Amino acid sequence: MMTREVRPADGGYAPSVIIQGRLYHRVGPLQAREGERPSFAQIYVNDPDCDDPAAEAALRLGHVPLPRGTREPERARLLTLLEQLQVLLRQVNPYVQDFIHAAELPEEEVQQQRLVVSADARPADQHPRRYNRAEGFREVAVLMDEEPVHQDIVLRRRADAEGPFLQTVNETHRAFEALHFVLLLPFGTDGWQPDLRQAVANGRGDVRGVSLMQYYAHRLQLRPDLDDSLFRAGRLFQEYVCMAFARVETQRLLYLARNQAGLRAELYQRLQDALPGDAERELAGGDRVGQRVILPASFTGGPRYYQRR
Repeated sequence: MMTREVRPADGGYAPSVIIQGRLYHRVGPLQAREGERPSFAQIYVNDPDCDDPAAEAALRLGHVPLPRGTREPERARLLTLLEQLQVLLRQVNPYVQDFIHAAELPEEEVQQQRLVVSADARPADQHPRRYNRAEGFREVAVLMDEEPVHQDIVLRRRADAEGPFLQTVNETHRAFEALHFVLLLPFGTDGWQPDLRQAVANGRGDVRGVSLMQYYAHRLQLRPDLDDSLFRAGRLFQEYVCMAFARVETQRLLYLARNQAGLRAELYQRLQDALPGDAERELAGGDRVGQRVILPASFTGGPRYYQRR
């Protein structure tokens, strides 16, 4: 996850997770470059046949920012938990299994086919030549003859000589949460996606879609006698909530950007053209760079929202 996190000036403990700007989830190649230390998903596939689980757990523990006062018994307990977790995840998490399997494929086989995590979970109405179930994979498919759509996640063995090192995971991808919050979603459960529908039809018999806001309102509701592990995750739960808020905010901004005509933005545009200098930038919500988007007064936190207040 990449964003601008607001940290204390003295570098000390922060009781809350505070982010500023847009939030990105990104995925890199399965193997680190020569001379680089494996990180993130590469830790799970760096040595799939490792005979020493303790050594592999120690590698992962080296990426965990522990408090300064962590004692050796606590560190040993964490090491034991990591050993147990890595065994559990390889047994039940389909993404961990697929990443390891992809790293074990022969180099020539990887070059001849494109492995993707489809945003639509290989929909049944797709042409069979487009998505084929790859042997030994659960969530990964082989893309044939065509370019992946921009929501798909393409698995790469190594970073290409040309092109970006990291690929951004689209906010609407079903694996947006599962690929980052591996401990909160150990079974790789799908998250929100645009075609998600309500379980019960309304009075007119229509099955309506579920918005991202509704999805997180449901996820963050504490219910008696149901699994509450999400709410027991401490600072990881705080990070999840911050991610949820930023994701909803991004979707709202994208909707407004794509529906300017319906918001009668051209009326604001004429007013904006008549305003000089600082007033124009204030109404536009920033410097005059790129495409200008008018935010309605109903958008919480926008310039016109504060002007109305």
